[in-house]
Amino acid sequence: MNSKRLPILSLFILFCFGLNAQTPNYDSTFTALFKTEDDSSRADKLFFLFDDMYLYETESTAQLYLPLAKKMLNEATKNKNTYGIGKANQALAYLYKNNRQFDMAYKHCAIAEKQWARSGYILGQAELKFFRAGMMVGNREQEEVVVLLEDALNICRTHHLNKLYVNVAGFLSANYGKMGKYEKTIALCKEILSIPGITQYRKFGVYNDMGIALESIGKYKEAGDSYNASLQLAKELGLSTGAVIGNLASLALTEKKLDLALSLALEAEKDLEKSGHLEYLFNNAELLTRIYTARKEFDNALKYSKRTYQFNDSLNKLERQSEYMNLDKKYQAGLKDKTIAEQKSALLEEEKRGQLLIFSIVGLVVVSVFSGILFYTNRKRKELKLNQSISESEMKALRAQMNPHFMFNSLNAIQQMVMNNENDNAFRYLDTYSKLTRQILENSEKKWITVKDEMKFLELYLEIESLRFEHAFRYKIEASDEVMPNSDRIPAMVVQPIVENAIKHGLLRKDGDKNLLIRFDRKDEKSPLEVVVEDNGLGRAATLTEKKESDHHSMSLGITENRLQLLDATGGSRMEVEDLHSPDGNAAGTRVHIYISQNA
Repeated sequence: MNSKRLPILSLFILFCFGLNAQTPNYDSTFTALFKTEDDSSRADKLFFLFDDMYLYETESTAQLYLPLAKKMLNEATKNKNTYGIGKANQALAYLYKNNRQFDMAYKHCAIAEKQWARSGYILGQAELKFFRAGMMVGNREQEEVVVLLEDALNICRTHHLNKLYVNVAGFLSANYGKMGKYEKTIALCKEILSIPGITQYRKFGVYNDMGIALESIGKYKEAGDSYNASLQLAKELGLSTGAVIGNLASLALTEKKLDLALSLALEAEKDLEKSGHLEYLFNNAELLTRIYTARKEFDNALKYSKRTYQFNDSLNKLERQSEYMNLDKKYQAGLKDKTIAEQKSALLEEEKRGQLLIFSIVGLVVVSVFSGILFYTNRKRKELKLNQSISESEMKALRAQMNPHFMFNSLNAIQQMVMNNENDNAFRYLDTYSKLTRQILENSEKKWITVKDEMKFLELYLEIESLRFEHAFRYKIEASDEVMPNSDRIPAMVVQPIVENAIKHGLLRKDGDKNLLIRFDRKDEKSPLEVVVEDNGLGRAATLTEKKESDHHSMSLGITENRLQLLDATGGSRMEVEDLHSPDGNAAGTRVHIYISQNA
C-alpha cells in the first residue's frame, strides 16, 4: 500500500472501548455497595463498575472515581480481604492509566499481578497482561507488546475465557498488521469471527481489520468483500462509515479504478468531517491528493496537499501539548511523594529523640546525613528523568516538522506549474512531494531510522529542491562498502537541516558550478557511522550576515549538535564543521561531519 493506514489499530480500540459513549452515573450504586460486607462478591461488583469506567477512557471519570477505588483498597487491606486487595489494585491501575499517571498505573498493576500469581487467579493474570500491552503501544515497543498479547491469548485459549479472548485477539491482530505480519492478522480475524455469540459490533471492526490485511498482501477481491461486510454492519449499527469507505476508496485506487476511488473518498470526507477526527481526516486528505494526482487534476491535488499538511500540523501540536501536560503531572506527583516522605522521616526522628537523648542525637546526625544524600540523589534522578522526557518531546517535535517555508514554497511551485500548463512537470513534482510527505510522517514517529530509509528520504527531498530551483545545483548521495544500509541506524531528520543549510546559504548564491555531496561512511563495524555533507559554496564566512536574518537556518547546526548530545551522552555521537579552501586560500565551501555511535 502507498498510504499510511490507521484503521487497523484505531478501529479496534474504538469498537472495543466505546469512546463516544457517556459513563453512567454509578454514585448511588457505589454508596449501596460500600454499606455491604467486604467480601469477594462485593469486590467483584465494585471492580465491575471501575472496569466499566475504564472502558470509556475519560480523564474526568478517573479523577472522580479514584478516591472510591482507594477506599475499596483501604477497606480490603483493613479486613485482610486478599481478593479485594487484588481487585482494588487492578481497578486503581485502570483509573490511573485513564488519568495519564502511568507511573502509578504500573505500580498498582505490578501489585495486582503479584497477588493474582500467588492466588492463581487466571482471569486477572490475562487481563493485566492485556492492560500492560495497551499501555505500551504508545511507546512503540512493538515486540514486547506482541509477547504480552500472545501470553494473554494463550491463557484465554487454555481456560476458555472467550469474552476476553475476543478483545485480546483483536488487539493482537492489529499489532501483527502494524508489523507487516498480515497472514497472522487474517488468521486471527477468522478465528474471532468463528467464535459463537460474537456481537455485530465486534464483527464490524474485525472485518475492517481483515480487509486491510488482505489488501496489503494483494488479495483485492477478498479485501473488498471484507470491507463491504464491515460497511454493511456499520450502517446497521448506526456507526460512522467514513473510515471504512476511505479503505474502499484506497482499494479502488490500488486497482486503478480512479472514478470509483474519487467518489468513495469524497463520500468518506463528508462523513469524517462530522466526527472531526483529525487522524482520519488527515488520511483521507492524503488519499484524495494521490487520487487527484493519478487523475492529473493538479489544482485539486494541490488543494488536498495543503489540507494534508494542515491536518498533520494540528496533530503534531496536539501530541506535543499532551506530552508536556503528562510530564508536568508526573513532576507534580513526584514533588508530592517527596513531601510526604520528608514528613514521615521527621516524625520518625522525633520519636527517636524522645527515647534516648544521646542515641537520638547520634541517630539524628546519621539519619540526617543519609537523608540528605538520599534526598539529593533522588532529586537529581527525578530532575534528570524529567529533563530526558522533555528533551525527547522536543526532539520528537523537531523530527515531526519540516521547515514550513519549504513545504509551502513547494506547493506554490506546483501551483505555478499548473498555471503555466506545465502538466508533466507538475505531475512529477506533486508525485515526489506526496512521497516525501509520507516519508516525513513515517520518520517522525521514530527516534532512529536505517541508513537506507535516510538515503531514500534525502533523495526525495533533493529531487524537490532541484526541481524548485530549476536544477541550479547537482547532488550525489552515496554510501561506502563499510556501511550496512539495512542495519546501520541514524537519528531521524538529523541530516536534512544541514543539507538545507548547504543549499540555501552555500550554493544558491554562488556563481558557476554548484555541487553537493552526501556520503555515508565508517572505518569499520566498531567505528561510529560518519555522514559527510559537503558543498562547494561560498563558505560560512561569506554567508554569516545572511544567516543572522534567518532563525531557522542559523539554529540548524546548534539544534543538530544538541540532538546528538541528548541521544548519546558519552560523546560518541557528535558533529564537526570544516571550512574548505582552494589552493590560493579562498573559501571553497563547507564540509560537515556527523558522527553517530551505533551504541547510543
